[in-house]
Amino acid sequence: MEVSINVLRGITTALCHRSLDPVRLLRAAELEGDLLDRPRSSVDLPVVTRLMRTAFELVGDPGLGLFFGEHAPMQSLGMLGEVLIHAPTLRAAIAELPNYLPLVFPTSRFRLLEEGDRAYLIYEPPFCEARPARFCTELSLAFATRIGRQMVPGSRPIEARLRHAAPSYADRYAPCFGCPVRFDAQRSELVFARALLDVPQPFVDEPLWRVLKRRADELLVQERARELLHERVKQVLRHEVDLGSVNPGTIARRLGVSPRSLRRRLGDEGHSLSALADQVRRELALSELANPEVPIKRIADRVGFSEVSAFHRAFKRWTGVTPARYRAEAMLAHAS
Repeated sequence: MEVSINVLRGITTALCHRSLDPVRLLRAAELEGDLLDRPRSSVDLPVVTRLMRTAFELVGDPGLGLFFGEHAPMQSLGMLGEVLIHAPTLRAAIAELPNYLPLVFPTSRFRLLEEGDRAYLIYEPPFCEARPARFCTELSLAFATRIGRQMVPGSRPIEARLRHAAPSYADRYAPCFGCPVRFDAQRSELVFARALLDVPQPFVDEPLWRVLKRRADELLVQERARELLHERVKQVLRHEVDLGSVNPGTIARRLGVSPRSLRRRLGDEGHSLSALADQVRRELALSELANPEVPIKRIADRVGFSEVSAFHRAFKRWTGVTPARYRAEAMLAHAS
């Protein structure tokens, strides 16, 4: 899975408010210094995860999701943000979310429910783990609140509901959302007056909105075409028995291309087979570690490491912590 590089740019811009220099952040996360200046439109999720983990460590603020939702520039959403804020109504903007959210964060989901005089904007994060899910929920709902206020000045939610338990910084939620907040809810959502959905924007320019949507459609087609091969490669790799010795010829045959074509096309997309195999190993390891019943030795074998020590080194390179510490932190976050 890939995330728009605008998200990373928005995160680093917001962190300037916390006196954290982007160059220092990238260096501490062991990422290339020119990462944010590259012309490519997206980055792999492990890069985003590493950057966020480093930001948490450097800033020491467990509520960074709320902070980013409040302070990250609207440009962080790229063309999605342009489509949303130029929509004629809040209803029209929400209707476009499923279409264009893949331009920013492909597996995040919003849906709208209307009951009586109330509307519910429900958010479903792309992560099962407690801490990443909480972070994405805070950021996404705080951003959605900002957009709603911009489209309908003076408006605010009736209530914000969060599935996770109240964290240590729970008192920051109400000022962020401008309404009462409930934790341990059935789902994460913003509750607001249904009538707000159809309030017309005072300076709406529908011809411009249609132009922006056409451009967003073009970008979506480009993204899907660009990601097609390497996503197919990752799907194949997830079903490999031995990820420790991936054979390019075997992968190419399963995809119906020559090894030379596979290498060239992956290179055109900014990927390599070895890097994709590393991503899949990491993703599988994180997924398996979420289950405390699975021994770390078995996880190491599954992702292609004959020695647990080699798995430990690779996992620390991926995440900055050992598998045991990662599992312990995930269990602690889930319990809290």
